[in-house]
Amino acid sequence: MTAFPAEIVEQFISHLDPDADRIKCLLSFSLVSQTWCAITQPFLYRQLVLDIDELRPTTSLINAMSKSPHIRTYVHDLLITGSLDLNESSAPILSAFNDLPSLHSLQIRPSTNIVITRKPQISLTPILESKSLTSLELSRFDNFPAQLLYHCAALRNLAIRRVTFQFPSKSDMDNESIVLRPERPMLKSLILSTQDEGGSDTLTWFMSELSPFDFSQLETFIGLDRCNETISYEIHCNFISHVSQSLKTVLIDPISHSDPDPLSPLDPQQLQKISNMTVSLVQDAAEEESTLPWLIALLSGLPNPDSLHNLTLLCGLYGHSTHGLDFYSIGWSEVDALLARCYNLKKVHIKSYDEPDDQAAGELIPWFEGQLPTLANKGILSIECSTDVTYTESLERQLMG
Repeated sequence: MTAFPAEIVEQFISHLDPDADRIKCLLSFSLVSQTWCAITQPFLYRQLVLDIDELRPTTSLINAMSKSPHIRTYVHDLLITGSLDLNESSAPILSAFNDLPSLHSLQIRPSTNIVITRKPQISLTPILESKSLTSLELSRFDNFPAQLLYHCAALRNLAIRRVTFQFPSKSDMDNESIVLRPERPMLKSLILSTQDEGGSDTLTWFMSELSPFDFSQLETFIGLDRCNETISYEIHCNFISHVSQSLKTVLIDPISHSDPDPLSPLDPQQLQKISNMTVSLVQDAAEEESTLPWLIALLSGLPNPDSLHNLTLLCGLYGHSTHGLDFYSIGWSEVDALLARCYNLKKVHIKSYDEPDDQAAGELIPWFEGQLPTLANKGILSIECSTDVTYTESLERQLMG
């Protein structure tokens, strides 16, 4: 029997579709021979999902890593989910994943909201201290101890969703022997999605002298605040101003109702270098007022329209009827004319995060094409109708890798 060269096998495996059957295929390949097993293992353990609620797979994974320590070097991405409890029960399981020398991405997604009432076990700290950890995602935590972020020495990408923090004071940090690093990690992207005022508190803390990160090279900021309070919008704009020297991709989330001067907290000159812009635009139906004047003011205030390459509008299209669309349409033609001046514009992506019925969804594309004819004729207009609320997911995948 002629053996395939190892390089050919590796290429073959690397082109497998990343779907649910991929793991089954990899397991089958590992049984072909010892050579195939050795080639397959790095692919098999590259991305791990640790579900705290699935006891048997979790135990099998821990046993495999205990018997074959070299497996730890293969782990690049780790997703921790299930009924996670940083206080007590999950600590022994998490401690088994402390020493992952090649860990690049860590996602902690509990299945339900978690309230941390006591000091978390130190078992999570060694994972965060990994010198190879560059991407971290935290979801659904209340009172997450913010001091844990000081252990992330190599972080480049941070995503925070529905998380409120316990912020340490300077005295708290001294008591816990947490020292501000002279060279704090330089974040490249920050994703902050919240439904309460915790997002504003987080940004305020990030801009303070106690910040665990250096934002001088931040290129991407997606800050989506579903609270939509004026103070939250102002703090988001302050943060954009804080990082405007390096920012290239930004999501601007205005308050729900049109503001007479929506750009008052933000100097348009600070948008000079931004080439990819996302605006969370709530376009109400059959209303006398619309947020389109806000968008028009924003586009009119751009100091350098030629620098804009991509624009995404996250539209909430409320009030659509069963027998057709009844959107407040005054202003779209002006948006079309303003965007036509952006000569380097390559894509305008309109993404609805409502749940329209089938008939309304079918009318969505021709309706927008009729409102934005110039963009539609140029072939740079893209319309998508989403049926869930994770409307920043595609953007986040691009940024978090």
